[in-house]
Amino acid sequence: MIIPELPENEQERLKALRAYQILDTEPELEFEDITEIASQICGTPISLITFLDKDRQWLKSRKGADITETPREEAFCAHAILKPNELLIVHDAKNDERFKENPWVHKEPNVIFYAGAPLVSPTGFPLGTLCVIDHKPNSLSDEQKKALIALARQVVVLLELKKVIAKQKEDQLKLNKANEELNKFAYIASHDIKNPLQSMIALSDIIFEDHAHQLDDEGKRLFSLLQQSANNLSLLVDEILEYSKLPDIINLNKEYIDTEVLVKQLFDLIKKSDVVKLKIKSPLPVIYSNRMALTQVFQNLMSNGIKYNDSKNPEIKIKCTEDKEFYLFEVKDNGIGIPKKHQTNIFGMFQTLGKKDRFGKKGTGIGLATVKKLVESMAGKIQLKSKLNEGSTFSFSVKK
Repeated sequence: MIIPELPENEQERLKALRAYQILDTEPELEFEDITEIASQICGTPISLITFLDKDRQWLKSRKGADITETPREEAFCAHAILKPNELLIVHDAKNDERFKENPWVHKEPNVIFYAGAPLVSPTGFPLGTLCVIDHKPNSLSDEQKKALIALARQVVVLLELKKVIAKQKEDQLKLNKANEELNKFAYIASHDIKNPLQSMIALSDIIFEDHAHQLDDEGKRLFSLLQQSANNLSLLVDEILEYSKLPDIINLNKEYIDTEVLVKQLFDLIKKSDVVKLKIKSPLPVIYSNRMALTQVFQNLMSNGIKYNDSKNPEIKIKCTEDKEFYLFEVKDNGIGIPKKHQTNIFGMFQTLGKKDRFGKKGTGIGLATVKKLVESMAGKIQLKSKLNEGSTFSFSVKK
């Protein structure tokens, strides 16, 4: 028996192999299918997907054989990877100097005929083989050879796909951890700001009440600006706190929700005036979803439609349609509208139009970012259609 040499780039080859994290993994249907097809096409009782580790040959898939690994020096595939661009064919191992004394020729699985197509990574490293084996002398037609080589390429495609998926999972875990830490930081920082800020607001109110008579008009104006700035900062902190809680809200249990009842109750809370009207243009369904998430979405959209509205008769129209997969809600107002240049980034954090609402307050730019995140948590999407001075229509979907 001739012991195969090591490839010149053995260390780099082993590094490339281990990057796939395939060694010692459980059987997988995709690989089992390939060995089954290879065996059928080549008319052999055995087909294997093998990988050459430092001191062993490990079998990922083994059609017609019970072994899981062999010493590397006894592996036919260790010879095959020495010429990664060629198919190694051994018609009769008993008459081949390299293999006639190999123990696997004389014991199970009795490797007499062998054909191995190297599994070559995109970077050019031979990782192992897709091979077919027979217990008697045999040969392959040109078509069978082409098919075996093509199937070997598909094994590498599977390896690459698994690597990409593993990397995506790793990146997602890192991203989730980073988001979790960021949300915790936002909550702690906002909470630590909130307490002294509330004390400042309360103290400024007391000072103004007790000493307003000592201030001239300019002093009162500056004091009013100070109070307004403090209140705006307090609102911003409140919304950052709410945004930092989103992961907890999203993960709450789902329940059946009568959206028409929910919308009417919310509208009564936020309408501010009997002049504002709500029109439900179609029956709103009972859906199975997250009540907290759905409440915040409707509350934000209706509240914006009321606040940013200079009409004498502010109006909110809501309707719902559905398809096989989604409920499709529409919240429409007759407010000031949103300029086209701002419509693409309106859902970003801290994105505002810089305008005061009908109550003289400016937004923080967090509300619509929150809405987008919540809608996406319900496996839906949100979009905007708006014309300046003609109102806005927010359409969002909720997966059934």
